[in-house]
Amino acid sequence: MAYHVRSCGRRVVRKRRGVHRTKYGRKRFITRPTQTKYLGFSFWMSKGGKWKPKPHLKSYQKLIGKLKQLTDRSWNISLDNRIKKINYLIRGWINYFRIANMKNKIKEIDEHVRTRIRVII
Repeated sequence: MAYHVRSCGRRVVRKRRGVHRTKYGRKRFITRPTQTKYLGFSFWMSKGGKWKPKPHLKSYQKLIGKLKQLTDRSWNISLDNRIKKINYLIRGWINYFRIANMKNKIKEIDEHVRTRIRVII
């Protein structure tokens, strides 16, 4: 569960004594929205006071890891097939996170991919 105001979270913690289990045995934690990972998304507060989604750091690192595998110099595959697989991966990632604010992340991904492809060529 995520609470905007810390005092609300503390009140719930006092009532439930922190961590409790659901009926299926999974743990529930009371955290702040900035520390939450939900379906690969994390959240941040805009200047207007609204919570907005962004890709979680682990999701971004997972994408970078997959890009490193696809752009490995020792992987013997034609450049056309490699670029098709990279496009497939990036398009899927961007379509999944399209509701999030990720302008800077897309620039970083673009720089990373261009550098890795230059190394291959």
